[in-house]
Formats: sequence, C-alpha cells, structure tokens
Amino acid sequence: AAVLLDADLQDPLPVVGQMIEKWREGYDVVYGVRQRREGETAFKRATAALFYRLFRWMTDLDIPLDTGDFRLVSRPVMDAYARLEEQQPFVRGLVAWLGFRQTGVPYTRAPRAAGETKYPLRKMLRLASVSLTSFSDKPLKLAAYLGLSVAALSLVGLAWVLVVKYVLQSVISGWSSLIFVGFFFGGLQLFFLGVLGLYVARIHDEVRRRPRYVVQSVWRSA
Repeated sequence: AAVLLDADLQDPLPVVGQMIEKWREGYDVVYGVRQRREGETAFKRATAALFYRLFRWMTDLDIPLDTGDFRLVSRPVMDAYARLEEQQPFVRGLVAWLGFRQTGVPYTRAPRAAGETKYPLRKMLRLASVSLTSFSDKPLKLAAYLGLSVAALSLVGLAWVLVVKYVLQSVISGWSSLIFVGFFFGGLQLFFLGVLGLYVARIHDEVRRRPRYVVQSVWRSA
C-alpha cells in the first residue's frame, strides 16, 4: 500500500497507523476526513466545504465530504489508477470513481509548520473547474433546459400579445412582440448550444479512455 500526504506537515503521521489498521481489515482506500482545519481562514474553510457539496450535486460521484488527498491506497487501487491516461487528473475524484472498499478516518488538520501555501485562490479555482469538467456534463444539460424553457415561455408571451391585440382589442406597442421574438430565438440558440456541448462531452468521454469496469478481484475454479 502507499500513503499520499502533503509535504507541509499538516497531515499528522500518527493517523497513518489508523489507516494501516483499516487496510488490514480489508479496505483498499482509507481517506482522512478533516473534522477541523486549524490555521486556515473562515473563507478557505467555507469555500472548501461549498466545493465538495457542489461537486457531489453536479456529478454522480459519491466523493467523501471534507477530504483531501491524504489517504492510503492499496496495490490494486494503484494498479487501476496507473491505467488511467488523463493529463489533468483530479486525484481524489478518480480514486473515488475507481470504487473498491473505502472508508474514512477522522482527524484534525494542523496549521502549516512553515512556508506559504502553493495553492492560492487562482489555483484553487482552476482545480475546481478541472474537477467539475472532468466528471460532470450537468452545466451543459442545464443550459439546454434553460434555453428550451426560455423559448417556450416566449411563445406563451407572443400568444398573450396576439390575444390582447386581436381578442381584447387592446392597443400594444411594437416593443412587446419584438422582445418575445428576441427571447424566443435567444432561447433556441442557448438550447442548441447546450445540445452541441453534450455532443462535445461525449467526445470528451471517449478521448479520456476511462475503462468501463474496474476489476477488483478474479476467482478461478479449480
């Protein structure tokens, strides 16, 4: 097995012993769950908590909340991970995606022993965008649904304009029809952009070449 941890001494080494005990019980992945994050700002803690919950909502991946890359992985997990060919891997997401038996160990993350973080806000935003685009096409679906909804509502608005003008015999200035027509075509454009994005997402799935299945173990009859 191997243990992944940062070099800034925030991940306590004694927790590794607990991870090894869980590994000996049969778990392939034992990740550290941060109960407290000492030495970090309220903004950093809030944005980290928001990211994990947004990631779980945006994807179908059951990634554990409030965890980092501090974890123990068994040899089968390492071998399965080595077969992945992604150029910008989101490690904690891919390890969760691989499956296997996984469990968590709670711990308190200490403040940095020295130095400054190499992950400022700009890099954190980039990591968030890479992780979401690697595992989710929900924003593209939302764009398609939103475009279709706008186009449908604009048709309702146009129907209302016609009813008011020709049935109720009320005078309506030309801006009403122009606005609804603009919304209609704008909604159609957004819808087809979402559809086009979904086709690109399918291409993205193919070029990543993730395996359909990850074999955990094989039984052979005598």
